Amino acid sequence: MYFCEDCKIKKNWPESAVVIDEKCEQCGILKKCYDVPAVMLVPEKDRTFEQKMILKMLQDGFRDKAESLVITMLDGRVDHILTSQLKKLVAVRGTEIDWYDTYQVRLRAQEGYRNFERAKRDK
Repeated sequence: MYFCEDCKIKKNWPESAVVIDEKCEQCGILKKCYDVPAVMLVPEKDRTFEQKMILKMLQDGFRDKAESLVITMLDGRVDHILTSQLKKLVAVRGTEIDWYDTYQVRLRAQEGYRNFERAKRDK
């Protein structure tokens, strides 16, 4: 689901590392929106059996995406030391790893490293 910062605050929804220019599905205004799977916005106590199964499949998909992220140098080579550090970043909700949030955290760490390396290069 696409939603803007204003709707995120009104509904107390989570943010996402994925932000795109899109029409907000709540207020209908074209602006920068977060992209979050709609099933994740349903409170846990209100989820149906089907929604719980969909969420499990989503978590499995985000686990694969999170595990496949790597840190690369500006020349494209994989930095194995930083990648192993990246794999240690996990988001835990209760007693379980939340793979959607883990993917978001790792994605931001990856982007932060790239921005740092570009800034170092451009000095």
